[in-house]
Amino acid sequence: MEWNIYKDWLDPVLYRQMVSMIYQLSSNADKEAFLKQERENSLFYGICERSMEEEYNLHYPGEVLERMKERRTMTKPVYRALGLALAGTSCIQETCMFNGTQKSGFWKQFGKVLGEKDLCYLAVRCLLATKDRKLWVDALHQYPYEKVEEMIFILSVFPESDTLWQKLKGKIAACFGRERRLSVYEDWHFYAWIAMKYEKRLKNDRTKETAVLKQVVKLSQTNAANANGALEEQLIKNGYKKEEVIFLNGILTGARRYLDPNSLTAEKIAVRVLKTFLPGEKMYPDVVYELCETFLRKYDCFPVRLGGQEKIQNCLYGMKVENVRTFLTLFPFRKNGMKEWHYINLNQEKWHCLAAQLKEEEFEKCVNDTLRNGTFEKPELESYLAAYQKLTGREYVEIFWKKIDYDLRHVFHLLSENEILDAVGLMKQFLKEYREMRNKEPDQDAFEPIPFIGEADTGENQTGEAEKVFGEKWDSMLYYPKADMEDINTMTSFSMLKLVITQIGIEGIPGILEPWSMLQRSFSLYPYGISRGECEICRPLLERNAHQELFMWIEEHLFLTDVGNYISFLRSILLKDSTGLWMEPKEAMQMAKEILPYLEDSSGKESLRRKYMSEEELRSLEREKEWKQVQETRMRKLEEEKKIKKEFNLLLRKNKGTNQLFEQIYNFYYYGRYTENSLRARIILSYMRDYLDRRGKIVTSKEEIKYLLLLFQNLYKNEKIALEGIRQMIDLMEVA
Repeated sequence: MEWNIYKDWLDPVLYRQMVSMIYQLSSNADKEAFLKQERENSLFYGICERSMEEEYNLHYPGEVLERMKERRTMTKPVYRALGLALAGTSCIQETCMFNGTQKSGFWKQFGKVLGEKDLCYLAVRCLLATKDRKLWVDALHQYPYEKVEEMIFILSVFPESDTLWQKLKGKIAACFGRERRLSVYEDWHFYAWIAMKYEKRLKNDRTKETAVLKQVVKLSQTNAANANGALEEQLIKNGYKKEEVIFLNGILTGARRYLDPNSLTAEKIAVRVLKTFLPGEKMYPDVVYELCETFLRKYDCFPVRLGGQEKIQNCLYGMKVENVRTFLTLFPFRKNGMKEWHYINLNQEKWHCLAAQLKEEEFEKCVNDTLRNGTFEKPELESYLAAYQKLTGREYVEIFWKKIDYDLRHVFHLLSENEILDAVGLMKQFLKEYREMRNKEPDQDAFEPIPFIGEADTGENQTGEAEKVFGEKWDSMLYYPKADMEDINTMTSFSMLKLVITQIGIEGIPGILEPWSMLQRSFSLYPYGISRGECEICRPLLERNAHQELFMWIEEHLFLTDVGNYISFLRSILLKDSTGLWMEPKEAMQMAKEILPYLEDSSGKESLRRKYMSEEELRSLEREKEWKQVQETRMRKLEEEKKIKKEFNLLLRKNKGTNQLFEQIYNFYYYGRYTENSLRARIILSYMRDYLDRRGKIVTSKEEIKYLLLLFQNLYKNEKIALEGIRQMIDLMEVA
């Protein structure tokens, strides 16, 4: 622990260096027991980062006492540090550590500089006293203790002294209560020390004067918010603010390690600390944010899920970052936090310091995210970029020349649409330099693609270096105008597209800048999309003439390169309601009439007719369709009649002169009665009348007469012949 309250009273670093030197040089068997006691009781125990030899080039304790005055000014804090270290380690010191009067000379000067009324002097004399120890103990008890740091110091030197504890506990409690002058944040070590060292004594203490100390001990063991915040309310009545109680609860439970850090209670305390100190504009001492960082690191993943949340940052969602210290505290853990926590509003001066406090690439990433996800009016954007330039010494647009970053595409678009960055001008510059590099003058009538780097068949050695320089320059920057052109959503992107198509053709530069590929992706112009009628030329932010030009480019290219899908493309465009926003109705109607004869899809034809024909035209078309249907039905019946007559005539020829004629006639009618039986009946009856007219009677076999009777039965049943007609024919039948 670093006790800031003692830094002007005793030099803790020098104290550690002296104790460490004596411990390292000692061969005493009790040195480990001494170190354990030192670790448990000393206020100034800690890691010695630089040894006495490294810091001052002094090699043994006696030399330190004798020659320290040559290395630094011998102030009272220096004497106290060396004296307390020397007295505290007396049990493990050895004679060889000192020569001559080195130690006695130091003690003489020690008393002279500090005086007999100095508390550290009294403590040292008491530690070293043998015969006159009672005299120095009485002097120690009679010392007028007023400051809490004096009382804690003397208790740390004599932790087992019950007399000192009984004498000082009331005064210490007052210093932790309403008479408190301690800073909870700067002097939290006092609270931790009391909770750790005097828990047992306070537990057995029945006096009311130590109530606040008992509350401090309890604060290190449990969640202050438990039992409806009863413990919290008690401390607030003793003069503490709620946020101070929450801080102590968090830092004491962690320092004391009484609670299981993997428990649900410890997690709740951690979340409460973060929710108290991270939101809002108010900033707290460094130790608060160090505690928050500890919790963020410790509970990056909860040992026990709290409220269903897996990570502690999930418990903070919805919180706004409103001060620099909160930003810097959360920044190392940005992977799991909300993106908004790491935005930097450079239009507010309070955030400018982050340019120096973050690494260059980290600051740039935060600025990029802020621009990409924020909402800016043009004046705000201009002032933001001006602040960035002032802080970094470079214009923000330089970033587009340096690297390709998917997330920067939106930023490029934002700057372009606000006329801060001239995207069209950049495309003009690229095309100009490309043509110069290819040593080819612009041909305004050309519509064919120009070969890109490495595709020309002449002058490879001459142009190789120029190609390399050109490619390195535009490798990153060209990515952003291309990305901005992709969806053709704005007049800027359309202007760039028009510029490219006009200068290097719709096919563009293969693999580098391909306008036709962009149009295909934007308007579903692939064969599958065209055949399914998915292509549509509609961009709400584009002007009417821009839509017309887009249509002209696409129509011409499809007519020249993909005539098979040309008609389907026109049909799809004409059927889209959005087409009416940019195409003249007369033009659309004329186009629809021209492509109708070429459409094979009947549903597509019908849809176009309903959309573009007048009511009179539709009625006329309907009448024409009805007439065609009547004619088709008539022709179908004639064909059917012709077919049946042909079938009957064939039957007669095959069975002429046989005894199976009437059997076949019966089958002709019976098996065909479900299709055109009226026609078959007429044909048969006509034949029978003609047969009788020619022969006068029917003379045939008994078997044939049977089939004739069955035929008449079916004809009568189907109401194709009257009973009288049957009777007349029967009268003319004879068995041969």
